[in-house]
Amino acid sequence: MASMQLVSRSCPLFQGSYSQHVSNVQRPPIISSITNLQPCYPKLPTLSCPARVLASKSHYSSCFSLVQLSKAPSPSLKYRRMACVNSMANDLELQAKVTTKCFFDVEIGGEPVGRIVIGLFGDVVPKTINLKNLHAGEKGYGYKGCSFHRIIKDFMIQGGDFTEGNGTGGISIYGSSFEDENFALKHIGPGVLSMANAGPNTNGSQFFICTVKTPWLDKRHVVFGHVVDGMEVVQKLESQETSRSDIPRLPCRIVNCGELPIEG
Repeated sequence: MASMQLVSRSCPLFQGSYSQHVSNVQRPPIISSITNLQPCYPKLPTLSCPARVLASKSHYSSCFSLVQLSKAPSPSLKYRRMACVNSMANDLELQAKVTTKCFFDVEIGGEPVGRIVIGLFGDVVPKTINLKNLHAGEKGYGYKGCSFHRIIKDFMIQGGDFTEGNGTGGISIYGSSFEDENFALKHIGPGVLSMANAGPNTNGSQFFICTVKTPWLDKRHVVFGHVVDGMEVVQKLESQETSRSDIPRLPCRIVNCGELPIEG
């Protein structure tokens, strides 16, 4: 039973359901030509991994019953109208007030491609957004120099494993992991920033940025921010050629990161 802050894992961190005891993954059949509909998830086949796993969109999107989802926002949240600059979404409204802004300066294959600016929702998830300390390197470790190690087109880009660089590592500022703070915020579309995990209450340092709406991840992953500028950089990362295991062919690295002032 690991009690150390740094836990090395033999399997990468996936989104979605998983089991520590089942050793096979069943992929659903493929359904083509679905328009204007979003998936809703039934009870899913178990994804197997003895550790952290972030599942491909293909494990979910083609096996759900299809329903038209309501776009009405939750009445329990106070929304702040703020369009996501350069977003692929049509003037997505942020789900909560931005209390902190952070940035990633990114390079692909050693060439600078731009900056991603992220707004964090500290009023809703104050504990989770303390990952901003990893942007600043206040703990002596952090996101500077780490990679986006897993990219799945029309789904998400994943990073934050600054210990192993391959999805098997990472370290929480609270210990080996920390609990799910709440699921008040949803995976509403491109630009959503959410925590990768290995099941309930297993958050570390790994995160993902959605490139599409992913409602099947609601109540499974803690949303804690949104891209407010630099979505074109996210698109460049998303468009990278990858291996069959979703690893980008060219290194995709965060060469600098930090906190930015909030404009009045």
